[in-house]
Amino acid sequence: MKNFVLAVLLLFCGSHLFGQNVSPREVVRKSLLKTTGGKKLSSFKLVTTFDRPGTVALKSTQRSPMLDLIESIISAAPDSVKEQMATEMKRANETFDQELLTMYEGLVEVSLADLNLKKAASIRIGLTGSSDTSRTVMELDDGKMAGFLFRNPVLMLQYMTADTVELHYTGSAGMENEEQHIVQVKLAGQWIEVMIGKESQLLSRIVVPQVDTDPLIGKGPVHYKDIHIFRNYKKMSGLLLPSGLEETSTSFGVTVRYNLAWSNINEPFPDSTFVREPTPEEKAGFRFTDIGNGLFIMELTGQHFGGTRTLVRESDRVIDLFTGFVYNEVIVDKIRKALAEKFPGKCIRNIFGAEAISSLSALSGLFDARTKLYFPKGLGFLSEDKWRGYNPKEDSTWRMRFSNGTLHPFETGFEQDGCRAIILNVNPNPDYDQWQVCYYLSSQKVIYVNGYLGSSQPGKQNTATWAKNLCEMVDREALPVEKVICPHGMTPDAPLQMSYEEFRRSVRGQ
Repeated sequence: MKNFVLAVLLLFCGSHLFGQNVSPREVVRKSLLKTTGGKKLSSFKLVTTFDRPGTVALKSTQRSPMLDLIESIISAAPDSVKEQMATEMKRANETFDQELLTMYEGLVEVSLADLNLKKAASIRIGLTGSSDTSRTVMELDDGKMAGFLFRNPVLMLQYMTADTVELHYTGSAGMENEEQHIVQVKLAGQWIEVMIGKESQLLSRIVVPQVDTDPLIGKGPVHYKDIHIFRNYKKMSGLLLPSGLEETSTSFGVTVRYNLAWSNINEPFPDSTFVREPTPEEKAGFRFTDIGNGLFIMELTGQHFGGTRTLVRESDRVIDLFTGFVYNEVIVDKIRKALAEKFPGKCIRNIFGAEAISSLSALSGLFDARTKLYFPKGLGFLSEDKWRGYNPKEDSTWRMRFSNGTLHPFETGFEQDGCRAIILNVNPNPDYDQWQVCYYLSSQKVIYVNGYLGSSQPGKQNTATWAKNLCEMVDREALPVEKVICPHGMTPDAPLQMSYEEFRRSVRGQ
């Protein structure tokens, strides 16, 4: 009896130890052989399209800091506002799936890669709300291969079979009616989980651990996973390749499905395929329009950054800026150079911000010893204390700028150098509202306001609350106003400026 028990224990332990000693590289090599039949993938074209029917799902798989914030805002709001916000939240939840479908409906991504040249090109078009068709060319080194590896199981397996790549076998798990090998692979210093079917020997999914160290809401870090699931393997040019892909982020709990179309397998590409594309920052330019009386409108052009407008007031020795900010160090540096070229020898005296400032570090290229920044004080979760508390570098920058008198946040009653700040919402809720500010330039009889003017076509009504409030304030105080200028050019026909009378008629729908 003792011998029988011992034999059973040895058999169990032997099987257990055998299972723990599975060679991860052997698992990967068998999968690669099954997928390629011994061929090597050297080049390919992959067209990824959004698969519209039944693509969205699902509830969040982890608690969202943004949801916590929204709920805290609702709880702090007055009863009348609370009821309205709760209704909007319910409507948003009911329409979220359809809105996401609409956004992704025309999405097409094209990936072209030549592994021998170690070059790749990626083209993205059709995402609703984005006017920019982006094209990126890159070198296929370890740090930049992830985007291609996560959508190409053959490429991932080829990468994993290299002797220099670290692998670990961590066990197995039953998933979708098949037991799966779980192999960890080190990619660009990060461990990724790859699952391979024991029977099918096909790569079924890739799981990428992610961490947001500086989340928009909350002090972080926020841990989550991106999951890539391959479906419907088919034979193409001698290779088994998936025709379907599901991608899920546990941060948002949404699954998006794609159709995969493969071509140009191991075929050469034209030389023009991998010609470097200018970056959005390189494409960005500036256009100045003289509107008279020492005023200029500076437009930031280029598809990615286009539409942002700054009002420049020129004096004998200085210029003043009225602006909504772009928090991009490269663009800010280009703004400074464009101003220096247009107004040689003149320093920036004042910057009048149209909104609360979220990052000073990104704007440092605009400052010199004589520049002062005026802006409406942030409220609630966008207050300066909250923003600075998340980032030690930003906190240090704020402290330094305050100590040298550069920064001047205001709430009401602000006037400086012929400019008056007018508050369009007199009593904002300090928990979630923000000050709505416009600037009145008395000598020029111009108002600069952080908003969108709307169309200049007759009969097009501007229904924005700020626009109505602005007209009521101008009429109430009998301010002499001739022009209104806004920083946003959201449509091709958005005017650079509008006479006040034309603006008032648009508010009244005349």
